[in-house]
Amino acid sequence: MLPELTQIAHPLAPMGGHGLNTGICDVWDISWKLAATLAGWGGPQILESYDAERRPVAQANTGMVHAAVMVGMPLFTAAQRIGADVLLADDEAGRKARDEVGRETDKGHWLHNQVGKILGYRYTSPLVIQDEGAGEAPKLELEGEVTKYLPTTWPGGRPPHIFLADGKTSIFDKFGKGFSLVDFTPGCELGKAFSTASGGLGIPLEVVHLPEERHARGLWERDVVLVRPDGHVAWRSCSSGGQAPEPEAIAAILKQVSGNP
Repeated sequence: MLPELTQIAHPLAPMGGHGLNTGICDVWDISWKLAATLAGWGGPQILESYDAERRPVAQANTGMVHAAVMVGMPLFTAAQRIGADVLLADDEAGRKARDEVGRETDKGHWLHNQVGKILGYRYTSPLVIQDEGAGEAPKLELEGEVTKYLPTTWPGGRPPHIFLADGKTSIFDKFGKGFSLVDFTPGCELGKAFSTASGGLGIPLEVVHLPEERHARGLWERDVVLVRPDGHVAWRSCSSGGQAPEPEAIAAILKQVSGNP
C-alpha cells in the first residue's frame, strides 16, 4: 500500500489557509476510499478516483492563492508608500491615508468570504453517477462567485443540511459510516431494494427512511438520494417519477459508486 500512498500525495496543494482547506478535504476524500479498499468492498477504481476528484480542487485553490496575491500586493504597496507614521496619525492626513488603504482593502473582501469555493465544488469522477435527463447541472461555484454557496443534491456535490421536523435532529446525524440512502417515499421500496443489494455485495449502507419530512424532501429535490461516506452525493433517483431501477440496475449503481467495474 505504501507505494500507492506516495503517489496519492498531491503536489498541487497550495500553501496557507487554502492549503489547509485543501489538505483536510484531500484526507477526507482518500480516507474512506482507503478504508473501503482495506475492507475489501472498494473496487480497483476507487483509489484511482482520488486524483480525478481532488486535483481540480487543488488547481482551483492554487489559482485563488495567486489571485489573492494580486489583490494583496497593491494594499501592501500603498501602505508602504504612505508610511506607518502617516497611517497612524490622528489628523486629516492620517484619516485620508486610512481611507485610501481602506478602499484598496475593500477590493479583496472575498479573501475572507469564500464559502462558495470551499463548499461548492462538485466531483465528476467515475464514482459519481450523473443525473441524466435533468437538464444542465448547477454551475460549479469554483467557476463562479466564490462568496456564494447554494447546496444541491446534484450528484457529486454536498447535499443541503437541514434540521428535521423535530427541530433538533440534523439530517446528517442519520447517516451511517458507509453509504447512506435517504428515502423520502412512504413505502421505502427503493430503500429496501438497496439494502438487499448492498448486503449481497458486502457494501455498507444505512437506509434513512424519512417519509414525513416534506420540507427536507423539497430541499433535497428527489425521492431517493444516495450519499457517500464522505458526504457527497453519489446518485439520486430521477425527477420524473419514472420506473424504479431493477435489482440488477441497483447492483450496478452500488458497484459503480464503490469503484467496482
